[in-house]
Amino acid sequence: MINLLSNWRARQRLAHVPEITMDVTRNYYMTFTAPNPDVKVVIKNREGMAVGEACYAVSPLNDRVYVYDVEILSAYRRQGYGTALLNFLAQNYKIPITVVRELASSCGFWKFARSLSCAGIHFTPQLSVSEMAVESERWAHLQKSRNESMGHRIMVDK
Repeated sequence: MINLLSNWRARQRLAHVPEITMDVTRNYYMTFTAPNPDVKVVIKNREGMAVGEACYAVSPLNDRVYVYDVEILSAYRRQGYGTALLNFLAQNYKIPITVVRELASSCGFWKFARSLSCAGIHFTPQLSVSEMAVESERWAHLQKSRNESMGHRIMVDK
């Protein structure tokens, strides 16, 4: 019964997040998830006012979204804009979210966000900056095979 209640409560919260639009900029230069870009967004409310910014990237294995930063302007905090962003990521990519470098000042937000897993926003354990090199080894084989196939193509073309 408690599980049903928490599922209902999470779905209700997601049903009432504000509408957002985003201005998107992609950076391909020296990203953690290369060859995939870092995606920087300006989060805007229904009226088109900037309410915050965020930065995220999709793993080259397409198995998680790394969220590096979510910063909602103080006047717009606790109104659902951060949750609306996470809901967008969950619905758009349909893969778990990994928070990179969760700050102490945002622990309350991330604790709340993790409570939404029953409503479809799933999280992996957070990733510290010191763990990023080890994490990137998960897709190192893609870079090697890409380099090898490029070398093979060059040899064939000669």
